[in-house]
Amino acid sequence: MQQRRRQLRRRRQQPTWVARDAAAPAPAISSASLDEDLGPSSLGADAAQIIAYALELAATAETYEVHAWMLLLGILKGEATPAAKALVALGVADAYAAWHEVLWALNVSNGLEPRAFTHKLAWAPGAYKVVNGAVRFAGWAGRDKVGSQDLLLALAAAGCLENLFPDLQMDFDNVRRAIGKASGDAYRLPNEDPKDAAIRNQDMFL
Repeated sequence: MQQRRRQLRRRRQQPTWVARDAAAPAPAISSASLDEDLGPSSLGADAAQIIAYALELAATAETYEVHAWMLLLGILKGEATPAAKALVALGVADAYAAWHEVLWALNVSNGLEPRAFTHKLAWAPGAYKVVNGAVRFAGWAGRDKVGSQDLLLALAAAGCLENLFPDLQMDFDNVRRAIGKASGDAYRLPNEDPKDAAIRNQDMFL
């Protein structure tokens, strides 16, 4: 037990790959492969902090698996990001209370159930798809770095926000409009342009 705590302490003292390299020059985003494109250099500072927070939560909670809702918890921790501002516009007036609500839901869904210690953190399928989707959304917004707003829009596309906040209008279109007002981003999605008919039916999370 003491050895495991020392290992976790050493890991927390070292900068994570996202936090350490988030400011590096960003290449153009060409696909949705997490391994190929969501390297440190394709993350904006706010998205890097959100993902680093989710990774840290997975480690400290001893689940060693990152869930999509952990990404939302990271978004709720930062009040100044475009994603957080969009959530306020959508009716999340108390980020602190919302953070605890999401944490409670994550615990009820067994997303915080402790597991056997491992040095390698895993991505739950839903979280992996959300991050991949965020990469695509960043490209469709014409940016070469993934932002917090891209993660939020991917969460909306996956249905996570509607499930967590059923009393608020958190469907994809409303979230997209709120992000546009908060950040000025305009997403040019493939299925909205006749020129992109060849890829119209592609899943944004593939």
